[in-house]
Amino acid sequence: MIDGYTIFLNNFNITEDEFIDFGINGIIWPSIEKIDEEWLKLKNKINNHEELTIRKYAQDKVKATDFNKIIEAIFDCHIYSDGTGNNKPQKMIERLTGYVRNKTIFNYQVSHIFGMTKNPYLFECPWNVLLIPKIYDPLTGHESIGNLTEKFKKTLQDEVVTRYHKYIEDYNKEMENIAEKRDNIIETWDINSKMKNEIEKNICPIKF
Repeated sequence: MIDGYTIFLNNFNITEDEFIDFGINGIIWPSIEKIDEEWLKLKNKINNHEELTIRKYAQDKVKATDFNKIIEAIFDCHIYSDGTGNNKPQKMIERLTGYVRNKTIFNYQVSHIFGMTKNPYLFECPWNVLLIPKIYDPLTGHESIGNLTEKFKKTLQDEVVTRYHKYIEDYNKEMENIAEKRDNIIETWDINSKMKNEIEKNICPIKF
């Protein structure tokens, strides 16, 4: 078995733990005070049935619109798809950290730590979005697989849980509150299996 990351680390005599620690230490973490303020603002928008954004379900406009209508029914809010797929989260994290990508900070990527980008609670979520060195960003998503990928992803998520435990518990309670409504919509609406799977994968608690 050949792993490109292992070849890289061996060539430069870097251990996996050193590589992972360097990546975690390179992350830009917003202050807790700003996390508090932004999380409360997001929850108020949802509770007040305001406009919210999620990542687009599909390039097909009809499918994306149909999916958004389901999310609107679950959360009783106006749902829109982010035009670029990451514009809203990027603007948010820039506001919270003071860093602007490709202007005051370079080779950093906006990354959703727990994914679930089609959930309005998590797409513009201040504790689910971080600025990560670009060399590490593939390790947080589907672009990379393997032992090192899984190890880095777990270490990162463990660090986020340690820092933001109370927010994740708060989010999980919100998901518990809408679980019955979500399940009822899935069962009674005419939804194909692929779309149903996407809803169940995104509109759910975070396990930790």
